[in-house]
Amino acid sequence: MSQGSRYIETVESIANSAQNRARKNDRIIEKICHDIQNNFPQESFEGRYVGALLSFFLQRSIELIILGQYPSFVLEIHASLERFSVDRAKELICKDRFKKIADDLFGRKTLTTVSEYFKQMGIWDKKDINDIKRLSRIRNGIAHHNFDKLSKVLSKKINYPVHTEEIGVDEDTAVEALILFLRLLVKYNFTLRQLDIDMNVKPRKK
Repeated sequence: MSQGSRYIETVESIANSAQNRARKNDRIIEKICHDIQNNFPQESFEGRYVGALLSFFLQRSIELIILGQYPSFVLEIHASLERFSVDRAKELICKDRFKKIADDLFGRKTLTTVSEYFKQMGIWDKKDINDIKRLSRIRNGIAHHNFDKLSKVLSKKINYPVHTEEIGVDEDTAVEALILFLRLLVKYNFTLRQLDIDMNVKPRKK
């Protein structure tokens, strides 16, 4: 076999892999759209808010799912949710003149810790907290290559991967994390809006 024919075989193999990936991408895109529509109907207020999040803030994250980089997506979406939670908690709990104190207090808070504050405020509920804890366990398993932990959380045996994308986190886990992220932000936004309405409604005169 000549060197040239080896190159041809290699390039053809890459092309076949790319074609297979493209077909898989179509299925993943369909799944993402289906799951988002099921949870946040496009015609609802929540759906419009989610549409804005997808258009302006989540483009890179969605790209990671479509490219099959599921572990990277989980790490990124967890980091985004943690930043969001810590920043919003500081805004809700501390006034501007106490910003330095707030930065010190919240500087090392984790997502699971801060999420409990939102539960106490009535923004997120027990199911939300349990889902956040599960997401954090998956994130920690990926970040620290703790495959025993990942095996327990995902309920399947995960061995040391050859490639990062084979770490055991599949498209279902990634899309599930995306839906959780959107759900939590929707609940935060709309619960706070309702709280503002309730606080500003003047009592009726008797």
